[in-house]
Amino acid sequence: MRALPQNHFAGILPSHIPKKLYADVETLQKNLDDWLNYYNNERTHQDKVYKGRTPLETLLSGKPVWYGKNLNKS
Repeated sequence: MRALPQNHFAGILPSHIPKKLYADVETLQKNLDDWLNYYNNERTHQDKVYKGRTPLETLLSGKPVWYGKNLNKS
């Protein structure tokens, strides 16, 4: 079960999270928070369908469609 997450993140984490032992949890958390911010707000999708948008931009642009589909189910 561990192979999938390791393979998925193998190309992402090493370039943005320093490979080191952390002296405290706060420093590790700061590095993880910085990486998540980059991953969701700055990094663009590579796929043509997403048109170079970030994950957050993609999510927000899909919200009206999602709301419309879910409101019609009621």
